[in-house]
Amino acid sequence: MRSFDCGRHQTCVDGGYKALEWLSDHRPSLVFLDEDMPDISGLKVLAIIRADPAMDGIPIILHTAICDPELDVEARKLGAYRTMIKGSYKIDELVAVIKQFAFPGDLTPPVAA
Repeated sequence: MRSFDCGRHQTCVDGGYKALEWLSDHRPSLVFLDEDMPDISGLKVLAIIRADPAMDGIPIILHTAICDPELDVEARKLGAYRTMIKGSYKIDELVAVIKQFAFPGDLTPPVAA
């Protein structure tokens, strides 16, 4: 595991249900969500987050090992701002993406094609 500074405090939880529990008490500036978790899929967690008005507007990036355009379309339909494929980017690109979405600004979720 690598640590990097993107200008914000980082919290990591182990699993989708723990993420949902943590989110019930916190409002992060960004959720970096793994698709492949042992307890619940990232897409299901994404749908639960988007169904909760209290979590409206939190940018979510789905992180996946699966290079599947249909997964990307589904994630964006559910409200992900972006999908990133594990191992397909350098750490500098990841930091740039996190900074783009984690810092306040005019963020409008992209529309699926």
